[in-house]
Amino acid sequence: MVGVDGSEVSSAAIRFAFGEAARRHVGITAVHAAMPSRRQSSVRVPADIVEQVDRQLVAEAMDSKRILIPGIDVKTKVVHSHPVQALLDGADGAELIVVGSRGRGGFTGMVLGSVSQAVLRHAPCPVAVVHPRQTKVDRPSPAQQSVLQIAVPSRFADQRELS
Repeated sequence: MVGVDGSEVSSAAIRFAFGEAARRHVGITAVHAAMPSRRQSSVRVPADIVEQVDRQLVAEAMDSKRILIPGIDVKTKVVHSHPVQALLDGADGAELIVVGSRGRGGFTGMVLGSVSQAVLRHAPCPVAVVHPRQTKVDRPSPAQQSVLQIAVPSRFADQRELS
């Protein structure tokens, strides 16, 4: 399972999720949490238009990676809830939850963000947290593009490897 929000961080998480899915010979469930936005009373966008935009965002994000690693079964879910709840609600039976994290504070990329912390705390399976790495190189190699932390909740500490 991978969290998708259309950001650079999300794109790095999707890349990692496709690689893991190919390695494990499993499919991917992409989850996008469409939280109700704060609206001004003068600006109202019909709910069906918002839903269509959210679905397109997920489809485009996944299709861009599907071209690179074909043959992976991809399911998408657009749900109306907080990202943490959306990921946890769909995690039953997942082998791995992949989330992106921008990090916080002066150690950006080293500290987990609020969504990744909450998912890690309550996940029913191991969690991979992917951080995009900032670099001055014009075209970074794939090894330079992301920093990965595999975060294994303590209840899974007895597992030596993530299958």
